[in-house]
Amino acid sequence: MKNLINVVVPVLVIGLSGFFLNSANAQQQNTETNVTVGANIAAPLVLTKIEDMHFGSFAAGDGGTVVLPAEDNAERTFDGTTEIPSLGTDDDPKAAEFTLRAHPRSTVNLTFPSTISLTGPDNNTMSVSLTSSIGTSFDFSGISGNQTTFYMGGTITVAEDQEAGDYSGTFELTVAYE
Repeated sequence: MKNLINVVVPVLVIGLSGFFLNSANAQQQNTETNVTVGANIAAPLVLTKIEDMHFGSFAAGDGGTVVLPAEDNAERTFDGTTEIPSLGTDDDPKAAEFTLRAHPRSTVNLTFPSTISLTGPDNNTMSVSLTSSIGTSFDFSGISGNQTTFYMGGTITVAEDQEAGDYSGTFELTVAYE
């Protein structure tokens, strides 16, 4: 039994000394690498108004609505109001038209009021509910040229006794990266 102890102890001491020598060597080794840092500044958003919105001419009739779809060459629909032929090119019904340019693969949010007021003779008003052909968010992934055309239309509410005359109003359209 004494011989067995003599053999085991030297092997254990040699094994542990190798471990400590390797640990000391591992602590002294250094390694380096270069890290590249980059950035990509997104192209600025460019919103261009091509055309203003115009509902054209109509008669109040029994009161009701005129719907102008948010699309190119929009065809109005009437409910309780009566279509009157256009008085000329300035009076033709048309949805508002815009172009929007953005960074590739980005998403852009549109912000606009849901309803605005048009003011006419003697401060009479009519309300317009606004719509957009691209909703309130647009994804530019896969869009060639990073530009899109979109339209805004709406529904105008006309009172039965709405005073005749020209009505107008404005709204702010804001675009921002998501």
